[in-house]
Amino acid sequence: MGVCCIDEFDKMTDFDRANIHEVMEQQTVSIAKAGITARLNARASVLAAANPIHGRYNKKLSPMQNINLPAALISRFDMIFLLVDKAEKTTDELLAKHVTLVHQNSEFLKKGSDILSPKFIRAYIAEAKKINPTIPKNLHNFIIQRYVEVRKEIVDPLKDGYQYITPRTLLAVIRLSQALARLRFNEEVEQMDVDMALRLIDSSRNSIVEDDQDKINQITQKNDVISSVFLIIRDLCLKNVSKTAKYGDIERVVVMRGFKASDLKECMTQYSNLNVLYINDHRTEITLL
Repeated sequence: MGVCCIDEFDKMTDFDRANIHEVMEQQTVSIAKAGITARLNARASVLAAANPIHGRYNKKLSPMQNINLPAALISRFDMIFLLVDKAEKTTDELLAKHVTLVHQNSEFLKKGSDILSPKFIRAYIAEAKKINPTIPKNLHNFIIQRYVEVRKEIVDPLKDGYQYITPRTLLAVIRLSQALARLRFNEEVEQMDVDMALRLIDSSRNSIVEDDQDKINQITQKNDVISSVFLIIRDLCLKNVSKTAKYGDIERVVVMRGFKASDLKECMTQYSNLNVLYINDHRTEITLL
């Protein structure tokens, strides 16, 4: 129930690759010694780092071709983030100054906000691991609907490469949502946890695929607006036992928070199609399902 950190993940031998397949798929490891075969539990999260084959990442190639790892093994990771070493004067100067100051002082310089102690972090994680959040039925339906929608967008798996969505992606969303709820010591997964899990996976995919960054930012910002508007609707509906609020009251609060009336309509359309919200025929009341 810990974290296994592996550096130079791409340098492992074929024997190690064969063994780690079982570890990441079945969460067990088989050991054969003196004619006795034992299967031990290996319930750990894997955090791995790898380098491209020729020292430079080629965005025109797939992650499998760059890192020299089989697709079956890469697909077992919930998220993959690409960190490219770009030559930028400002960033390079900051990094060089930091390295030289650490070399001179034999310790990093503390500035800004206070750094949490390792003891506090260990205690926090230990308490969080005791919680096993559940996912309510309406969020199950929401996750399934989003999974189906994304699958429709991937029309050519060979062309889209790493963007190809598999059932493992669905399990990744569930695991991330539960982890985010666990960080808040919450016994139940909420909509904000699912939205954040989806954004993390989208960011992971976008870091791999070479695309128009402005377009990616616009999509991310739009998703954030819709999620924020939904949280306003949810909070207002939960104030009543019937989980119902007046449409006019919600619209007034949404506009006061700096959003547009069109954002409210788009949010209503999106979440009513997912059976999360219901608006009556006269469009005067909104009910949280």
